[in-house]
Amino acid sequence: MMTSTKMTTMTTMTKTTKTTKMTTMMMMMMMMMIMMMAMMAMMMMMMMMMMMMMMMMMMMMMMMMMMMMMMMMMMMMMMMIMIMIMMMMMMMMMVVVVVVMTMMMVRRRRRRRRRRIRNRRRRRIRMRMIMYLRQYNT
Repeated sequence: MMTSTKMTTMTTMTKTTKTTKMTTMMMMMMMMMIMMMAMMAMMMMMMMMMMMMMMMMMMMMMMMMMMMMMMMMMMMMMMMIMIMIMMMMMMMMMVVVVVVMTMMMVRRRRRRRRRRIRNRRRRRIRMRMIMYLRQYNT
């Protein structure tokens, strides 16, 4: 009864307890063998994979070193080009700034002249007004 209660899944298949024990043992052994084979295969696969990975890593490292060297060269070239462009831009900006400054100076000068003329006229008018007032006051 105890055996039957323990192995309920197998008792549904076969009625007697002895056969159930035998079948369960056989099944367990088969499972263990398959598991062992699978584990061995997995281990072999893992070892192969690890070796492949190591080889790949070494290759990748070599490639990376080469790529890094290439990248450094490319970066240096790019930096040189960028510096050249920046210098050109700076020169252009300087020219533009100089032109703008000259334009502003010319405009300012013209405005100043006009203002001076107006100021003189205003001063004359004020002087006249003051003279008239003095005459009237006296």
